[in-house]
Amino acid sequence: MTAFNRIFTTERLLLRPFQIDDLGTFVAYRSDVEVARYQSWEPTYSMADAESFLDSQIGLVFGALSPMLAAQFLAQFLPVSTDPTLYPGALLLAALFGMLTTLAFAILPLGHAREVPATALFREQGFEARRLPSWPYVLLAVLFMAALAGLAIFTAYDRFIAVFLSAPSFSPSRN
Repeated sequence: MTAFNRIFTTERLLLRPFQIDDLGTFVAYRSDVEVARYQSWEPTYSMADAESFLDSQIGLVFGALSPMLAAQFLAQFLPVSTDPTLYPGALLLAALFGMLTTLAFAILPLGHAREVPATALFREQGFEARRLPSWPYVLLAVLFMAALAGLAIFTAYDRFIAVFLSAPSFSPSRN
């Protein structure tokens, strides 16, 4: 038995791989007003939406497997090795880009949230003012954006184009 077909059960839970017969239950869950109230979706989920979601998941699996299948047939025509290889440098660079992007764009909203009293959060108040948070948050955001732009420029094949595309990040906003 592989990890993909194990079934875990408790008194209140059945955990198993998704099956096509589950679409009706999935639609009922996604369109339940009480569930949607605490989620990021509206309770207007239809069977067509569920079928589209299932199709997209099947497409993701096919997309993940097709390069491996194609490599088997095209290996003799390709000028590079088709052996599966792990590139830790590229993975670390991608993780660094992801971390810097997250920090650069999350720090200002976190600064706003930090300056709103907890009582105002419960009353849904304190978000009306459209101003920058205190200077440490702005400074951190600028530093993270500069680090992100610097990393993009440093790792780019053509640094002139990278500088040209990074420059708008530091231009004044017109909003």
